[in-house]
Amino acid sequence: MEYYSSVRRETLPYIDSLTDKDLNTIPDPERPEWTVAAILGHLIVEEAQHVGQIAYIRGIQRGFEG
Repeated sequence: MEYYSSVRRETLPYIDSLTDKDLNTIPDPERPEWTVAAILGHLIVEEAQHVGQIAYIRGIQRGFEG
């Protein structure tokens, strides 16, 4: 949890500091559809998908009655 807390302490101020111009920046010119805003949004979706996968596996391990 210490690593998580450390990353969170660093990440939140960074995200708060992003301007509209920063969010519209395209970090990889070969993938112009991936702006900084799109990447941050994708991270949220990926996290939600993994949480769902973990919950599904836990349900299988516990069984339907569990």
